[in-house]
Amino acid sequence: IEKGIPPLVELLEFNDTKVQRAAAGALRTLAFKNEANKSQ
Repeated sequence: IEKGIPPLVELLEFNDTKVQRAAAGALRTLAFKNEANKSQ
C-alpha cells in the first residue's frame, strides 16, 4: 500500500476533476480502513 499512496497523491493535481475525485476517494478509503495508513 505504501508504494500506491504517492501516485494517488500526484493524481490530486491532475487536470480532470473526475480523476481527482477518484484519487481522493481511494485515499479516503485507505485511510479509514487501516489505522496505520491514517498517519501517512
